[in-house]
Amino acid sequence: SSDILMRIKTGEGKSINTPMLSALQWAQGGTVLQWTANPTLLVRDYENNCEPFFKFLGIESALIQSNTPTEAFVPDGINCSTVEDMASFHLAAKITKKEKLLQTNGPVHIVLDECDDTLLDQQALYKLVTEAEAVQANNPAQWIYPLAYQFINWQAFRNVKASQGKVWDEDEDLDQFRLFLNKQINEQFNGDIEKQNYLMAASNTQLKQWIHASGVAATLVENKHFIVQPVKEKDESGHEIIKKIACVPLIRSTPKHGSIFTEEVQQALQARLKAENKDQAQHIFIDSVPSVLASQSAQGLIKFFKKTLGRLLGISATPGDKLELKSLDTSIGIQAVSVAPHAGDKRINHDPIFTLDREGTIKAIHETFDKIRRPVTKTRMDINPDEDIQTYEEHEHLVAQRNKAIEEWSRDQTQPMLIVSEDFDEAQAIGNSLKTYEEQGFKIQIITGKESPAELDKLIKQAGQVNTITVGTAMLAKGIDINPGDHPKGLFVIQSYPDTERMSTQIAGRAARNGKPGEWLPIYQVKAPEDTLNKFLYYVFPWTRQSINEQSVEELKNKIKLQATVERIYTQAIDEAQQILMQQIEAWESLLIELYPGDPKIQFEFYQWREALLSELTRSQNANVSERTLTESIEQFKKSANKLWETAREEKWAAKAE
Repeated sequence: SSDILMRIKTGEGKSINTPMLSALQWAQGGTVLQWTANPTLLVRDYENNCEPFFKFLGIESALIQSNTPTEAFVPDGINCSTVEDMASFHLAAKITKKEKLLQTNGPVHIVLDECDDTLLDQQALYKLVTEAEAVQANNPAQWIYPLAYQFINWQAFRNVKASQGKVWDEDEDLDQFRLFLNKQINEQFNGDIEKQNYLMAASNTQLKQWIHASGVAATLVENKHFIVQPVKEKDESGHEIIKKIACVPLIRSTPKHGSIFTEEVQQALQARLKAENKDQAQHIFIDSVPSVLASQSAQGLIKFFKKTLGRLLGISATPGDKLELKSLDTSIGIQAVSVAPHAGDKRINHDPIFTLDREGTIKAIHETFDKIRRPVTKTRMDINPDEDIQTYEEHEHLVAQRNKAIEEWSRDQTQPMLIVSEDFDEAQAIGNSLKTYEEQGFKIQIITGKESPAELDKLIKQAGQVNTITVGTAMLAKGIDINPGDHPKGLFVIQSYPDTERMSTQIAGRAARNGKPGEWLPIYQVKAPEDTLNKFLYYVFPWTRQSINEQSVEELKNKIKLQATVERIYTQAIDEAQQILMQQIEAWESLLIELYPGDPKIQFEFYQWREALLSELTRSQNANVSERTLTESIEQFKKSANKLWETAREEKWAAKAE
């Protein structure tokens, strides 16, 4: 009956073990929520593995995504989802007053595949937004975002040195921005009355938001923070044409389709891309701004369901180190156990290679591949040209002979290689450098994050074939099974950047799965010492250089882990404070609905008030929280939240009640 996290080696069949755990827990009574960490594989695994298995056992089940109707939830059954999808699904049910449809007769149990993703890596607040079309057909501020982009790149705005001219404070920023917009209305839009009225009605808070959003959008890097993906449709003749170009956010190098940047950053980014890509501007549209109605963190969602007294079962190769597990035991009361691999671990872990820049990393990758590559030869199969294939058995025999010939040929070819890069930009650079090997018969494929599920499945299948090099990001590090067949050396995995110990274990775990052989080689970029003495020792003595490099990488790993922990604690604190605030908002809304039972506009007003308050709360958050400022940042947010709520409550909710 206790909550348990199970440590199971990578490649030991967690996608099979997880539905088995769900079924066993369901048999003890209650409803099961089964969450996976990989949204790309959620639908495929549910349709191919989970649903048939549960159906065979006579267990009702459902696939829950963010846009799934609340009515699809199966009380007393098994509901498969991701934590992001379930958070949006639950918030939507709450906002639409359909939460009763999620009520169950008994406890709700949570079974987590790759549990560390949910419990340790999810640092964001999931925000529920309205459909853009439901807000308004056209964005009345659409014309402002391109101008805001121009304004933040204006030299006078960017100046921070008094020697180069006057340095504006925040009030002057707003005054100058308003003057700039008014001037553009007169010059670009011939003094358009609607735009002048819109600008006059805009508050300084809104002006500040437009400047802030444009500033944030300017810092976002394509293929690192977002990808640009064409959305295609077929024209009347059946040819595919580009309907629009979408901006898809990236979280840990994984595209989050169906998600957007909030706080008008999405619209500011679209305006920036229109300005920077004139040849594609006609396909880039500035969306309407959806209202943010509610938010929730991963641990907040877990705690909500834990109130039903259900169990939490987690399974992962990397549930956490000792300190992380101790923290989880303190916060949600969960223990960890380790399960030994059934087929042993045959992976060869190579010593790391250290480089000083991207060019050095690419050179090391080429040198590594040159050491393992073999000449690409053609397959051979003896065929009798006089033999007729007439029966099904004869056809099957020919196919079996063909497969055997390919298998024997594969053993003498180059083992498949997977390169996991920090982001899509680096993946593209590495992949492009490897194109020279295509002339020798090797297949080079680069995962861009823009692939459809069917295209990604095809690439993953090819990634296990001999004479193939696949370059991607950490999106391939969890839940992806690359099968190298019976190649005597298995899959060779290169990790081209330093990450946490948990993520490195997951990346290395793509090789040597299910008792097969495999290899893992980390290549880390480091910085050479800058002071004269250490620089001399670094370049003259190899053992000193090795020691400094190892220490540098270890410090970086610890820094990444520490920052992730800080952000997780900060996010959880914000979530708890906002949930308390939302309870008060819901109480006021219930009162106002009783006072205005027939008012059709009351719900729209609630949405507007929530949006304004949540936007202010978002701006009150510290985007650069650190270990040193963590406690102070949490207290500052709580004070700001309390002050903002008191003001908003009196101006909106209480005023409406009077």
